[in-house]
Amino acid sequence: MKVEYGTINNNDMKCENSVLLKKMSQNMIEKNWVMFNNINDKSQPYMIYGWSPLTIGKVEKNNFVTTKTIKTPYLFKSLRGSTNGLEIGNELWFLCHLVSYEDRRYYYHIMVILDKKSLELKNFSNMFTFDNNKVEYCLGMTYEDSNINFGISLMDKETKTISIKKQWFDDHLVR
Repeated sequence: MKVEYGTINNNDMKCENSVLLKKMSQNMIEKNWVMFNNINDKSQPYMIYGWSPLTIGKVEKNNFVTTKTIKTPYLFKSLRGSTNGLEIGNELWFLCHLVSYEDRRYYYHIMVILDKKSLELKNFSNMFTFDNNKVEYCLGMTYEDSNINFGISLMDKETKTISIKKQWFDDHLVR
């Protein structure tokens, strides 16, 4: 499993300029990379490859090129990317998840907040679930009217949207 990168032609909905990305010392199975707009380099999207250390880079031809690494708390060793970066004020917000393998998989979520300019870790939330299900997966979020809206999958069989006030996250940040 590899990460594919390209563009979608909105006229015919076909993928164009598609490449399988390569990275030095990459894993056999690659997934959970997330993208964001870097205000310091608007020429292309940037990606987060991993969370421990926080590994940030960009695509050059079909290669992921690391541009910055940042030491993160021990907890981040278990994090995987879920959503692309969402710009809120001077910050980039990413929903991440971790999986606990017990009698079955259990998913827990955490919001990670980076400074939009320096890309340094600013803060992160306590772990949470959306709907108290064992398996919850989120792949998209938007922000409007002080709410963060999430598209989620429950137990790999049901989809729904959930809206959470941004203030809830502000109140549940690890300080």
